[in-house]
Amino acid sequence: MAKYRYKAKNLEGKILYGTLEAGSNAEFYDNMEKKGLYCISMSVKKGETAEGRERKLKMKTLSVFCREMSVLLASGMNLLTALRLLYDREEKQYIKDSYMGLIESIEKGDTFYEAMRKQGNTYPRLLKAMILAGEASGSIDQIMEKMAIYYEKENALRTKVQNAMIYPLILIAVTFAVIILLFTFVLPRFFDMFEGQQVPAITAAFMSISRFLTGNWHLLLLALLVVICVVKALGENKRTGRKLDQLILSIPIFGKLINKVITGHFANAMSILYASGVTIVRALEISGETLDNRYIAEKLVNVREKVEKGVELSQALQQEKMFDKMFWSMVHIGEESGNLEMMFFKLSEYLEQESEAAVQKMMAVLEPMVLIVIAVVIGAVVASVLLPIYSMYQVG
Repeated sequence: MAKYRYKAKNLEGKILYGTLEAGSNAEFYDNMEKKGLYCISMSVKKGETAEGRERKLKMKTLSVFCREMSVLLASGMNLLTALRLLYDREEKQYIKDSYMGLIESIEKGDTFYEAMRKQGNTYPRLLKAMILAGEASGSIDQIMEKMAIYYEKENALRTKVQNAMIYPLILIAVTFAVIILLFTFVLPRFFDMFEGQQVPAITAAFMSISRFLTGNWHLLLLALLVVICVVKALGENKRTGRKLDQLILSIPIFGKLINKVITGHFANAMSILYASGVTIVRALEISGETLDNRYIAEKLVNVREKVEKGVELSQALQQEKMFDKMFWSMVHIGEESGNLEMMFFKLSEYLEQESEAAVQKMMAVLEPMVLIVIAVVIGAVVASVLLPIYSMYQVG
């Protein structure tokens, strides 16, 4: 049996959306005819599982979704009509499925929040919490606009970090490929000339490396696969994953950038949640779950527990040594002035600029470092070949 999602028209001309299980297309159309429905469009997904329906939406998709919903709702369109419009325009099937899930739930009487909650992990908890707050205040269109700005900023920053890493990673990958090509195909032909002769230490070392690579490449490939699997397994384990996330923050240059990005992400989430009337404890819980670093997320749990016991947020952050002194001070000023919402907003703007500056600084340091490493390696390889040749000519 397959599950069909359809858009149809009934005898009165009303547009309906729904799902229907059938063993074939012919059976589906027969069942639709029995219901008195004319199928306008349909899609089928065989073997659909709960996991498939809970595929997480990407940051860019969320920003577009929130922006379009904000515009449609602000124009006076009701929620169901807006979702149906987005469903009709969407091309990616898994996104259409998520929209259809929302439509079906709301048609059955669920609120927008309840419909999102039933979608599992498809929509992030931060968005669901904001929708709940928007329903309570009757301002879902404004909430959607805020979330659109939030996801647009997060997506833009993430894209900048990813783009900044592409060039160094390409250089490193090309360097490794060239080195392997040299040691396995090019250098062995030269090293055959030096067999039985006294050669410089660098040439002898490179000859040993070349023999090892050409003779044991399958073992090296197996070892690489084992290392990847072990690192992946360690990352999925809660305890070791936390240690790895902590280690990432201690990496020179890169660790500082990640810390700034996470700090800005936290401040941005807290600003939106707190401004929407979510309590500080609840805001800490939700914003902690949006962070990509388990080490910081765990420390934030400790902060939340201390705040629940009556400790000021700035003091709790300082005790857990989260973020930096400037962050604690700004939060403390916000608490003293009674304007914590505005302080989080200012912090998120400041940290966004700092993150962009850190990306540029990282690029300025990484590019020459990678080029220097490439030059040293290539120079050493060339020297390992030319030195014995030069010695042979001198002897001759």
